[in-house]
Amino acid sequence: MEANYSQYLDGKKFFAYADTDCYWEAFTTNEMINLAQKTGFLVVECKRGMVYKEEDGPILHCICRK
Repeated sequence: MEANYSQYLDGKKFFAYADTDCYWEAFTTNEMINLAQKTGFLVVECKRGMVYKEEDGPILHCICRK
């Protein structure tokens, strides 16, 4: 995200929609795994995938079990 969309980042907030207060929180794979484990989830799998269009960049999918 930093390489391709730095203009949409504000710290860890990613503003995908211009001129709105709607944002996505940006996490690394390790941050997502740690957050899931801290809340008592077992991380079964985490992998990158695509959202809608390839040019939108990857998204992280985590499969967890309680």
